Amino acid sequence: MLFLAGAGTTAGAQFVQVIQKQGWSLLLAGAVITILSVVVGLFLTIKVFKLETLGTLGALTAAMTNPPGLAAANNQTATDRPPWHNASVYQLH
Repeated sequence: MLFLAGAGTTAGAQFVQVIQKQGWSLLLAGAVITILSVVVGLFLTIKVFKLETLGTLGALTAAMTNPPGLAAANNQTATDRPPWHNASVYQLH
């Protein structure tokens, strides 16, 4: 924990300068990476693995380590499919 605190403090000293110089490009790169990974995940889960929508949502929330997304998917149904698929995929990363 002390190592992470030290690394964060060191990286944080230049945070404002990095955002001022590369803010939009970092934001765009993050958005592209996120959208691309979701699109690839949707394609794989729907077309290759033939999962239904609730299973796809559960698997993608596990791949992205996204508990709020899992809660949203879980609130859309009375079944336990999203958490079941989430639990089966979460082990892999």
